Amino acid sequence: MLNGSKQRTKPNLIASAKASDTYNAAQDQGARLKREASDQYANQKDRLSGSLDDLHQTVSDNAGRWKDQGEQKAKSWYEKGTEQVRNGFTSVKNTANQDVKWAEQKVQDG
Repeated sequence: MLNGSKQRTKPNLIASAKASDTYNAAQDQGARLKREASDQYANQKDRLSGSLDDLHQTVSDNAGRWKDQGEQKAKSWYEKGTEQVRNGFTSVKNTANQDVKWAEQKVQDG
């Protein structure tokens, strides 16, 4: 009976060893996949963080220039508007002066 039980135990040991190997392989693969996912997450996070940093740097670098451009455009519009108003007043003044001279001439001509 000892021989029979040894023979039955041997297949159990083989099956147990295979199960243990399969379990260990699954654990190793799980750990590898977890590392790969973690690495991928870190890479994407770094890439996106870098993109945001680049965008922030671009905005920071250009903010002063954009502000100056906006101020220059506003100043230009103001100056053009002021010039148009000034020209309008000058035209009205010149027309009024001509009308006064015409009226004075009519009075003198009598």
